[in-house]
Amino acid sequence: MPTPPVVPPVTPLVTVPVTASAALPVPPDLVFTLREEDAADADAIEALTREAFQGHAFSQQTEHLIVRALRAAGALRLSLVAVQDGVVIGHVAFSPVSIDEAYTGWCGLGPLAVVPRHQRRGVGSALVRSG
Repeated sequence: MPTPPVVPPVTPLVTVPVTASAALPVPPDLVFTLREEDAADADAIEALTREAFQGHAFSQQTEHLIVRALRAAGALRLSLVAVQDGVVIGHVAFSPVSIDEAYTGWCGLGPLAVVPRHQRRGVGSALVRSG
């Protein structure tokens, strides 16, 4: 299997103000920053991922294990967190994918998790767009 290319680091810290719309009421104070995860974020990412998927019929409650396994394998090509007031409120993982054992430089997205109180408020969209 070919070696995946080295990906340059992401520019750290982007402040994302989210504005309300008629279809998507957002508190005016919902401002957060996006940055790459660091080692100190692992427990917070696991907790928010569990919370985000808890009780959903489409989930087998293993999303946090996927992130843990990707991290342990060194397969998180990019791992971004959304932080509000020092608290991690969202996370997205990007990892290399291969088809028929051939790596073509593509990454898969997921899991994507946002704490329930901030879902449908632009946090997940900002994480995906930044990746």
